[in-house]
Amino acid sequence: ILVFGAHPDDAEFGMGASMVKFVRSGATVALCVLTRGESGTFGTPEQREREMTAAAAMLGSELEILSYRDCQVADTFEARVRLAEVVRKFRPKLVFSPYHTNHSFHKDGAAHPDHTATGTIVRSALRYARFSGLKEAKGEPWNAEHLLYYMVPRSHAPTLLNDVSKYMDEWQSIASCHTSQ
Repeated sequence: ILVFGAHPDDAEFGMGASMVKFVRSGATVALCVLTRGESGTFGTPEQREREMTAAAAMLGSELEILSYRDCQVADTFEARVRLAEVVRKFRPKLVFSPYHTNHSFHKDGAAHPDHTATGTIVRSALRYARFSGLKEAKGEPWNAEHLLYYMVPRSHAPTLLNDVSKYMDEWQSIASCHTSQ
């Protein structure tokens, strides 16, 4: 399983209990975070990197930290290729990403432009990861089986429910690693 997040705490706050359930059920989970959250109101990039590293260690997941700038994540060819390389590296069957569209108002955290951009980039990157002729992307082509979204806009009803009730305490401990937030 490969989970993408724009910021250091997105995956843990958006679907953390599901990640706990997956890992505790024996799945391998990798987390790819695009930024260090340097434009956020709370915490320094260094603190946020320490927090996400601690959370990934407690979860038992691999962690890939990219070097995009917070509030500057954009759907470009280069971004699609870079995320396709991450897909090729981890070779997941299942990929999770923030939802690619959100027409909600500016105070809805799920509507952050970096979240929706990440969803858009991931959707294209999964296609790019399959293309053997895309020489710009390093690694062997890979075709992930499924793409699922978290941070679904409030205007959409979820289409998949995952009972994580018995993992909530452990999720809370992992989410607590993000003390700056």
